[in-house]
Amino acid sequence: MNTFRDVIAKFGSAENLARAIAVKGVTVRQWQQRESIPVSYWPAIIMAATESEIDGIDPLSLYRIATGR
Repeated sequence: MNTFRDVIAKFGSAENLARAIAVKGVTVRQWQQRESIPVSYWPAIIMAATESEIDGIDPLSLYRIATGR
């Protein structure tokens, strides 16, 4: 997983992620377009990934994507 688009894809679609974290689909689609997910949403995304048994989405992986490290 190298991009925030990859993170969103792990949920199957932008709409699936949006439902999982209770935001509008357009919000997640904007993240896809900008290739950026605001840090304030990371905890909800990590929790949703854990609950959905999606591997590889954790604070360190999101940090590495954001910083390119």
